[in-house]
Parts: sequence; structure tokens; C-alpha cells
Amino acid sequence: MKSTDKFVLVLVASLALLLAGCGGGSSTPTTPPDPGPTAGEMAIMQAETALTNAEAGLSSATTDAAMLAAYRAIQGAADNLVTALSTHGGAAADIAAAARKSESAKNMVNDLMEKVTEANKAMMAMAMKLHAGLSDNVDDSGADDDANTALASGDFTSVSSSAVTMTDGTNAVEVTKTDTTVPSIADWAGSDYVESESGTTDHVVLYSNQRTQTKSVKFSEKFGVDGLNILTPTATNSMKFEIVEASLNANSQLVKGDDFATSGTKEHTESDGDEESVTGTFDGVSGTYSCTQSGATTCDSEVNANGNITLAGSWSFVPDSFDSMTMTQTMDAAYLVFGLWSRETSAGVDVATFAGTSGTVQLGNDAADDINGTATYKGGAAGKYAVYNPLGDNSSAGAFTANATLTANFTDDKISGELTDFMANGESMDWAVSLDVGDAANIATGGISGAGNTTTWSMGETSDDPRGTWSGNFYKSNGAAATEETEQAPTAVTGEFTAMYEVGGLNIGQMAGAFGVELEE
Repeated sequence: MKSTDKFVLVLVASLALLLAGCGGGSSTPTTPPDPGPTAGEMAIMQAETALTNAEAGLSSATTDAAMLAAYRAIQGAADNLVTALSTHGGAAADIAAAARKSESAKNMVNDLMEKVTEANKAMMAMAMKLHAGLSDNVDDSGADDDANTALASGDFTSVSSSAVTMTDGTNAVEVTKTDTTVPSIADWAGSDYVESESGTTDHVVLYSNQRTQTKSVKFSEKFGVDGLNILTPTATNSMKFEIVEASLNANSQLVKGDDFATSGTKEHTESDGDEESVTGTFDGVSGTYSCTQSGATTCDSEVNANGNITLAGSWSFVPDSFDSMTMTQTMDAAYLVFGLWSRETSAGVDVATFAGTSGTVQLGNDAADDINGTATYKGGAAGKYAVYNPLGDNSSAGAFTANATLTANFTDDKISGELTDFMANGESMDWAVSLDVGDAANIATGGISGAGNTTTWSMGETSDDPRGTWSGNFYKSNGAAATEETEQAPTAVTGEFTAMYEVGGLNIGQMAGAFGVELEE
């Protein structure tokens, strides 16, 4: 065979093999499947995601303890990322960055550990101190036992706009109101009082159901001698009454006139010197504002900084009718109070709770003992607590608030209830305290009897045996109108309570507080 023929045969065979390998002549090459990330790459990505999540958790940490936990999580996640990168060929720059995050988190952990440890020491010291003080209020049998406390006879005496007066059984103690905001519990408004002298600090937190009452009265009653006493006889007629300029300006928010200034100052003049008159209203009652020019004195109206009208010259106002009706607002002169009083010295702390009245509020104990049916009362409670565990680091202490619900069965002369939704030191506590009644009735003409009444303190799903007591009184409406209420369920209940909590025979929990609840319509 010629060499040329051999070349042709080889070429034909080569083409045939090529066509066969391409699937019968197709010219499109096949794409191998994507194998995906390697096991090493997956390990790195998972470690990166874990670190991102740990860093995100820091934003929701609001306490030192929560921040400590968050930084510990960041440190652990950063260490895991360093390991993953080092094991699976990660870039040196990425390893160094992860290591820096771990070191930074470690420094924060160390700083917070020291801070949390100091805070725990301080809390444990406070818990030990307050636990001892509260222990004077209740003994192991649940009976009152405050004979050794300085506030054994401590009680509420009176309250004013600037102070509250207490008595320690011997001396009256006036405690001054502070600017500290005390959040309301239900509809009970709170206020704070502190007095420090000679190493003794008295602290009172008082809650009241004092309300603003709005009613309609005659103009003459509101502004006459029985009201604000700003109606005065005119200079020319002792039987004609007016409100003069000084009183108008003192109550500028009530002044309205059709022709008074709307901005700046407006001069009111009459060319013949006659009396200038402006129709308008004072406290919503129509009448006439008058001002007589005298020599160089002009009659002006001005819009003051509060947007109200002030007058200058010699203005007065006379209503069209002294019998016109207007609205008036007054604060209850009589209302209910409850709260707690603590006295701290270098020797320790004493705690007293109280529930009483400011002014005369009629007791409702007789009515509660005489009527039938049921009623529900809701409100709040406040007090002091101490959970002191000398064998561990979970001690805590301070003030608490809670919601309170009482249910009265007037037919059986029994009332019981529960305190829930506890808040202490700004945190929600998984506590509840039941206000229980024994077999005997506890509603009586003398009040809600403490004999047979017990309290049970629950923490989470665990309840202790009954170890505290509670008592109280029924009341009718605030104010003198309460005497008209008969054959009706009393409108409110206030009282005091104690509670204890034991674990393995160790008394770790002490609580003392007071409550106020009102009839649910």
C-alpha cells in the first residue's frame, strides 16, 4: 500500500473516533456538574454565620449579666472561626481578624466579670441586710413578729403636697417629697418621700386613689366667697360684682374676648374717652370686659408667652348672669393610701407597711358583712423583698410592685386573692403570692380578719407552704357622699401582707407589702 493511502486511512479513522466521542457528530461540549463547596469551605461558612449571630445578640443585651453572656458567645464563636480557617486553609488576614475579635471579646468578658462580681457582692450584702430587717416582720409560723424592729408601731399619719408624716409609735416623722417618678400601679398614683438626718434615712413610697372630680357649678359659687373669692363689689355699687384686672390676669387662661389682641399688644381707645367695652367670656361664661381710660393711661390687651390674654389699664369683667353654669375641678379631699416605710441606719434596715386613709373615707366592713353576692376587686401592691441564699450567688433584694386581684363572696363572708406580674429592680419576676382564707369566714364588721388568713409565695412552678399573713379593710367611695351608700358592695379594699419562702428548711425569702384594689364595674 502506498504511504499516501496509509495517511488517508489514518485520517479517516481519526475523524471517525472524534465523531463517535462527540455523540454522533454534535459540536456542543458538555459542562461537568458543580461539585459545590468543600467540607472545609462549609465549616468556615458555618463558623462565620455563628459569629455574625453572636454579634447580633449583643444589641438586645440590656444588663451587665446579659452583656457578659453575649460577649462570651462572641468570644467562643470567634475562636471557632479561627480554628475553622486555620484547619481548612483560610486566608491569613481572615484568621488575624477573627483572632482580634476573640481577644476584644475576651477583654470585655474580663471587665464585665469583675463588674458583675462586684455587683453580686453588693446585692448579696443588701439581701442579707434587708432579709434580716424583714425577718422582724414575720416569724416561721407566719405570725406578725415585729417587736424588735424600730418601726414596730410605724404607721401613716397624713400626707400633703410636699411631705408625708409617719409615726414610729413615739415620734412623728416628716418625710419630704422628692422629684423621683413613681409609676402608677393600676389606677393608684405613686409618690416618693425621703428624709436623711444624723445617719438615719427614712424612705416612704405612697400610693393613693386620689382623683380629680369635675362638676358643674354656678359662676357665683365658683368665683364668689365659697370658691376662688375673686368676685368683688364695684367701686360705685356694692350690690354689683365684678372681677378686676389683677384677678383676670392671674387667671389669664380663662379670658376670651371678641376684640382682644390676637398677637402682640393691642390698644383699646375711645376718641371721646368713654368706657371701652369688649364682649367675651370668662371661664366660658359670657359677659362684658370694661376699661375706662384715665388721662394718659391706655387700655391694652396682649397675647402672653402662653398664648393667653393679659390686660393692662383698669379692666374688669361682669358676667351676663351670676347663675350661669361653669365647670370646676377639685381633688378628692378624702382618699385611700397604701405603701411602705423603710428606715436605714448603719446598724441595719427596718421596714413597715401601711394601708389607711387621708381624710375621712367611710369604712365598708359592716356593709360587706351584711350583703350577699360576689364582687371582684383589682389594683396593685408594693413592698420590699429579700431573697438571700448564703450558700449561692443568686441573692437579690429591693422594692417590688405587683398587680392585685381579690374576689369577695359576701354570701359566705369570705374574700381571697392573688398578687401577680411582679416587677423588682426593673425586671419581671416569675412570682405569685396567693392571699388565702381558712375554713372560717374572714369578712367581719371589724374588717378582713388576719386570723386564719395565710399567704403562699410561688416562684415559677414551685410553691412553698403557707408562711405569711394578710389583713385589710373594706371602704366606700372617697368623700362625704360615701354615707349615702347602703346595701351595696364596698368600692375598695386596702390591706397589708407578709410572705416567706423556704428551700430545704432554709428560709431564703422574706417579703412585706401593702395593697389597694377597687371594685371592678
